[in-house]
Amino acid sequence: MSSIIKQNLESGEEHSFREMEGLKHLAQIISANTSQKQALIEALKVVAETLQVKKALLLQYDARTNCLVSLTPVYGFEEEELADFRINFSQTDKKAEPQSSYQVFITAFQETAPFYLNETNLSFKKDKVHNILAVPIQIEGHKQGVCAVMNKIKGSFDDKDAKTLLALSVIMATLLKNLNMINHLEAEKRRHLAMLDAAVDGFIEVGRDFRISLFSKGAESLTGWKAEDVLGRTCSEVLLPHAPHAGLLCQNCPLMRSFRYGISVSNVEVLIRTHDGEDNWVSSNYNVVTDDQGEVVSGVIAIKDIYRIKALSDELRQQIQQQESLLGVINAINGLSSIEEIYSKALGEVGNAIEFDLGMIHLIKENEELVLMAISEPETLAGLSTEAKEANWYNPNASSKFDNKTTLQNPIANFKLEAVDDKEFQHQERVHRLRRHEITHPVLSGRNYNKPHHQKTVHNCEALRQNEPYMAVNLPGKETCGVLEGFDGIQSHLCVPIKTQEQTYGILHLGSYRPYAFWGSDFALALSICKQIAVAAERAHLFEQVDLLARTDPLTKLYNKREFWDRIEREMKRAERQQRPLSLMVMDLDRLKWYNDFYGHSHGDVLLAHIGQLIRDKCRNTDIPFRYGGDELCLLLPDTQPLEAFIVAERIRTSAVDIQVIIDEVIIGAEEECRVTMSIGIASFPTDATSGTELFENADSAMYRAKEIGKNRSVIYDRTIDVNKLNFRKRVRPSEYVDDRLKPATPHPPILNHEEQIIGSFKENSTELEIFEDKVGSPEEFSQETNFTSPPQPDLSEICLEEEINFDENFQPEELE
Repeated sequence: MSSIIKQNLESGEEHSFREMEGLKHLAQIISANTSQKQALIEALKVVAETLQVKKALLLQYDARTNCLVSLTPVYGFEEEELADFRINFSQTDKKAEPQSSYQVFITAFQETAPFYLNETNLSFKKDKVHNILAVPIQIEGHKQGVCAVMNKIKGSFDDKDAKTLLALSVIMATLLKNLNMINHLEAEKRRHLAMLDAAVDGFIEVGRDFRISLFSKGAESLTGWKAEDVLGRTCSEVLLPHAPHAGLLCQNCPLMRSFRYGISVSNVEVLIRTHDGEDNWVSSNYNVVTDDQGEVVSGVIAIKDIYRIKALSDELRQQIQQQESLLGVINAINGLSSIEEIYSKALGEVGNAIEFDLGMIHLIKENEELVLMAISEPETLAGLSTEAKEANWYNPNASSKFDNKTTLQNPIANFKLEAVDDKEFQHQERVHRLRRHEITHPVLSGRNYNKPHHQKTVHNCEALRQNEPYMAVNLPGKETCGVLEGFDGIQSHLCVPIKTQEQTYGILHLGSYRPYAFWGSDFALALSICKQIAVAAERAHLFEQVDLLARTDPLTKLYNKREFWDRIEREMKRAERQQRPLSLMVMDLDRLKWYNDFYGHSHGDVLLAHIGQLIRDKCRNTDIPFRYGGDELCLLLPDTQPLEAFIVAERIRTSAVDIQVIIDEVIIGAEEECRVTMSIGIASFPTDATSGTELFENADSAMYRAKEIGKNRSVIYDRTIDVNKLNFRKRVRPSEYVDDRLKPATPHPPILNHEEQIIGSFKENSTELEIFEDKVGSPEEFSQETNFTSPPQPDLSEICLEEEINFDENFQPEELE
């Protein structure tokens, strides 16, 4: 039985454990400093062990022969089994059943989808296999080959195996791409070296006086001189103007040595001057001609034009350096899952490949804001020594001319930093480190500037407007890139978006204080590097999304229970280390079951989603919200005292009425008794707990206490705020919400302590807490001073959570409406 599976790797389905383990091992192989061939062998071993098979191999498509050819790295085969193993498309019957011959490999390759065959008798020289699973390998959308695994056990492959092998084949494609790149480089090197033998030769004969007596046609063609123009003239006068003494050969000249010692001198590279005044490199061999007595009578110089060879060698060297730089970027960012780390590492590799004065990589957010993620400005440093300023690599026309104790202004971040004095550094060491790009601008490397929250929106960058690479090499009098406009003196810039076909993740900006600092080769290299960065950024983005999905609740968009326990332990350790408070709110929705029964679970989900949005809106940037489970929500408040947490809790609780009313208004027949309110419990470290578990249990106990004493309120566990055993309780009558649900209940009742004394209240029409410096006294006195209708007498047994607080057990509080 066979099956062709069309899969979408971005479907969001959860990967299996063995699939994730296989991807992890393959990522480790890529990051290891091994040869690409060895990496492929190790990768095939990981694939075989992941799928628990005995044989695995790679078949690469050869377009010249229209065949699938087995690569040398295999697993479970002996060399003679796969000798000359190839599958020819032209000789295979395309209408044949998939079970016939090697059609399983061709089907997987042509259909670009996994294919497995559980009933076959495919024979090799020493063995037979009964089932095969093959998946296509694609590189940048192009089919490159097939990865296949085999077993003797019939019926051992299923759709899950196909999905796993398809996921692993993505990493295999990267390894195969790197191997092909290395093979291509080696082939290019061999091809260029073979071209050295095709140069045109010329011959020159000189006498004992070093004057030219013979000038061949090849020499005429090579130098542009005519024989009649150079006969009788010395070589140094005509062809060697770079010699130290005009018209006279130096003592170390190869021709002089050849004449003096009567020997041959070979493969000497000489820079000659052509008839047109241009310099040309030649390779020369020097031989002497002797008479019958062995005396040297003349010398013969055989010259070979190596100008094109040197140009081709330089071009080849440049191409190899570019490919090495590209591979360096790939190796540096492979395996990284953080966007910031990827951009930082990549910018360092760009600095090794392209010469620039200022480099930046920005992350592009959805609102088109730019967030600086990495920066490098190696040559702009305050207090440069005299030697550094006089060095040929230093540009005195740069934007900033630094003196000792100069105050620098950062053009992007609005802060100043005083430059350090030269005396604090060793000049030679600083210059050396500058050349190695190890020191950055003292202001630009400041901690504020590198923080991701420093953002700016740029509209006058051509690369951003067009979403295409852009290069300008002579900027004076022209519009400068908006990202670099704060750096005076930039005369060349290169801007390349970091993008895939679907999305733009960032942009690379390179600037130089020299005109024409960037060339076409730099442009092409930067474009290739940014493509690799984009692939890594896309992978990191997908990892981030998967990680976020694993840590958040899909309904409320809050962190889930698993993330709650990870965060609370980390925050507890941080609070204990820094000796700072940490508060936890546990919130529970009252009557949510009635709400679901009355309106339906779909509207209950809408209510929970709105509550989640409310908590995100009302909490601070430092607070961390969670959905613990069901209708129970949590809010972790770092560096927050219990009273401050109580204010946040009341802000959320009173604001929840607005959400409920909005939902109620769109539902016909809303009933008052089915409305949902919130009960909130608060506990704090270090007053209430010494561990994350204890902190949660105490906050949860306070929440259940809030439910017991009437619901729709906030309760602090074990409060100790300036006075002993304060019991803060905001008493709100349900009837006060009936007439106007969109506003908080007014006026707010007083806050009582355990001695039934009024110590504060909430300001009118707000949740802001006001603590009185002097206790007002009884509720009646408070009513007279605040015009507040006498509130119901508090039930101290309901207010106090601690048994050691004394209260009158016979006291009966007024019944709430």
